Parts: sequence; C-alpha cells; structure tokens
Amino acid sequence: MRVPWRSFNADLEYGEHHGTVFYVTAAAFAGYGAELDQLSEIVGGIHQEKRVADLRSYEVIGFIEREIVASPWLTPAHAAELGQPRRPM
Repeated sequence: MRVPWRSFNADLEYGEHHGTVFYVTAAAFAGYGAELDQLSEIVGGIHQEKRVADLRSYEVIGFIEREIVASPWLTPAHAAELGQPRRPM
C-alpha cells in the first residue's frame, strides 16, 4: 500500500512524500523482528564484512530481496544505490 505523508525533505523544506507499506502475518513480523535483532549484531558495525549471499539463511533477507528490492516502488536513487535498474510501476 502506498502511503502519502508530509514531512521535511532533504533540503529541510516541507513537501509531500510517499512510502510503501508491506504487510506480513503477525508470525512473520515477529520472526523478521527477531532475525533483524540478530543481524544487527552481525552487520551492525561500520566495517561489516558480510555479503547478502552470506545472509540468505535469514528469512528476512529473502523478504527484503523479494518484496522490497524487486519492488517497482523504489525511487530511482534508491534503486541505483542497490544496483538495481528502475522498474516501471
């Protein structure tokens, strides 16, 4: 679901922004939360040395790749940061 909101943008001016909300079951949410907590210990440092390929045993990594990185809702800048081509909506 796309959600509009008004907030400061990068230039510290008010503007309208959009975000995407991805829904999961309560069980998946709890599992992803626990995994993210574990991952914060593994890749939370500034000089982390893990690659995504090293973390694919975590279900939350699969969710991020399938639902967020592959999403057409990424902004062009975010897609470029992730090395993804911009997908049409």
